[in-house]
Formats: sequence, C-alpha cells, structure tokens
Amino acid sequence: MYPIHFGNILCGKAEIAQQGLYYKVCCKSKILTSVPCKIYIQTDNDLINLGTCTKYGGSYYVETKIPCKKIPNEKMHFWLIPIARPKIFIPITNKAPFPYLKNLENAKVVIQGDQIGIAFIR
Repeated sequence: MYPIHFGNILCGKAEIAQQGLYYKVCCKSKILTSVPCKIYIQTDNDLINLGTCTKYGGSYYVETKIPCKKIPNEKMHFWLIPIARPKIFIPITNKAPFPYLKNLENAKVVIQGDQIGIAFIR
C-alpha cells in the first residue's frame, strides 16, 4: 500500500500488484474537491499519469495497468492533481447588477452552498 496525497494532505491509498510484465494499480481516495482530478505516480525520473478519477460512492477511484519498465524501482509517490482550474466565485447580494452580468461571456450566476454568486471561468 502506498499513500496518495492531495498537496500535503493524505487523501487515499494505492495498491500495486505485479502481473507478468505489468503492474495492476488500484487507487482510491477521498473526494476533496469538486474539480475533476487525475492520479499520478512520481518516480525519480518521471511523472506517470494513471488516468482521470471516477467517482465511486464517496470516493475517487482509478484502476489501470502499466508496464513494469515504466517504474524501474519501487520508490514512488502518488498524487491526486486537479485537471481543471477552479472557478472564481464572488457572493452577491439582492442588489446585484443582473443586467450587467448578461454582457459577461465568462461569468454566470451560480448557487454554491447556501450562497448565490457569480462564477468567473478563467
């Protein structure tokens, strides 16, 4: 078992089993963001993309096979990395300039939690 990190937060575990010339890799982590994520293996010389996480229950999940030659030693680290930039969210009050928002191509009114606000997509 190997730990999976989201930044410096421990968020899950990865299991690796050798199957002939391949490693079968199963990763399961907590969902810490609403943004889609990928799981990567960091070795001494490389960063290997294991794929985009799939929501499974209350977790993110990735299962894949990679050639043994891609991981020459067993010194590796697993990372959960967002693949999309988060939106900028600005809460608004009931005096918001809604007509002005219609003119902004990269903004829309959204509900986040119990707040109504503007999401600017970068």
